[in-house]
Amino acid sequence: AAGGKPVESVSLAVRETRSFWPLKAATLCLGLLSFLLLTSLVAVSVLSQITFILLSFVRQDHRDFSQLSRNLSNQTAERNQLLMRHQNLTPERDQLDVRLKTAELHLDHMSRNSVACPAGWRMFGGSCYFLSSSRSIWESSRRQCFTDGADLVTISSREEMVRLLKQREAAWSLNVKPQKFWIGLRQMSHISGWRWTDGSSPETMWVTELCSQQLQWVCEKKAAPGLL
Repeated sequence: AAGGKPVESVSLAVRETRSFWPLKAATLCLGLLSFLLLTSLVAVSVLSQITFILLSFVRQDHRDFSQLSRNLSNQTAERNQLLMRHQNLTPERDQLDVRLKTAELHLDHMSRNSVACPAGWRMFGGSCYFLSSSRSIWESSRRQCFTDGADLVTISSREEMVRLLKQREAAWSLNVKPQKFWIGLRQMSHISGWRWTDGSSPETMWVTELCSQQLQWVCEKKAAPGLL
């Protein structure tokens, strides 16, 4: 046509343009798919790393939990053993408590009721007795007893007399060889008769000696409270 492009040239340009767009579209789609694939791969890699880290945490937590479970089991077993030992020791502890209380009561009783005598004295029935190894007259013997806070013995029962005789026999075994000894009995007068130093009358007969005779003597005094 006059004044324009030739018809053949226009047709060729149209055909070239039409054949280019499908290729461009395919290239664009391929690039988009590649981008999406790459993005997916990156995402999968990141998720894999996160999953691996989380799995590591889970495994570590599982190991920690297993260790805690074992520790708890061991502690439970130890606790049960301790409970059994405690149950076994409870009767023994109760027996020891009873024995301790008994010993305390006995010690308290001994502290309250036991008595002490000076060295060289012997105790019987709450009194202390001393058998001399030397000899003296009756008055001097009594003064010696006074010096020790005592008096010549007053024999008020058969048991006391037997005890003194045994003490005399023990003194014989120690080579003291007592024969007779002064006791707290004397004749005040022919009228009043014989009297113990405490003023009481004797209930039995005793061998008499002159007060000027040199004899051993036996002192008696109340035992002082204290520990043996």
